[in-house]
Amino acid sequence: MKVTRALGAAGSAMAIAMLAAGTAYATETNHWTMAYGNATVVADNYWWAQDVTITGQHYLPSGANKCRRLYATAFDAAGRVMRNADYSPIAASTSWQCSAGVRDVSLKIDTSVAGGPYAVQIEWQEKDSADTTYWTEIDAVRCMRDTYQCTRLTF
Repeated sequence: MKVTRALGAAGSAMAIAMLAAGTAYATETNHWTMAYGNATVVADNYWWAQDVTITGQHYLPSGANKCRRLYATAFDAAGRVMRNADYSPIAASTSWQCSAGVRDVSLKIDTSVAGGPYAVQIEWQEKDSADTTYWTEIDAVRCMRDTYQCTRLTF
């Protein structure tokens, strides 16, 4: 308080601007990788005040003959899936990748809850073709906000 008064109105405005700018940075990141055959996903989680963003790359080799996507779900501290007002899970997914190549991954899970999700689980899903309705989980990681560690899940 004494510093703010000594700086006056201009100093207060600058201090507020600096605080606002400080919240624009992620508090921490996790780096994780999944591999299935010759296919890979390499990504980072960026933890923010109320959400987590996931960015990276998804590589699908030629001859895979499958479609794959990433599906990320938010979890609370009790290990429960976080839900929207309509009770749907707070989640995000990439589109299905059915052809060989490298695709950018860019997901945002916004919980609109102070502190954001406690954990995020990223599932790598696979289906036979773009027209197939059913898919299976081929790999998954769960990343924790408090330790910034990711653990591979087994099915």
